[in-house]
Amino acid sequence: MPQKQWDWFCLDNLLYHEKNIIVLWDKTGKHYDKGKGMRVFADGKEVFRSKNLSVVKVKF
Repeated sequence: MPQKQWDWFCLDNLLYHEKNIIVLWDKTGKHYDKGKGMRVFADGKEVFRSKNLSVVKVKF
């Protein structure tokens, strides 16, 4: 599982249904300074948060 191998990653500027999506994974919370875990943002607003890296379905 990448959660055990990757300390951090960011997918930025993903255009999906007219929304700008950002997906962050930060194992320690220190790389992006947004807290530990996985976060999903749509147009700058946090729409999902989890301590684990996982498959996500978010309704907009």
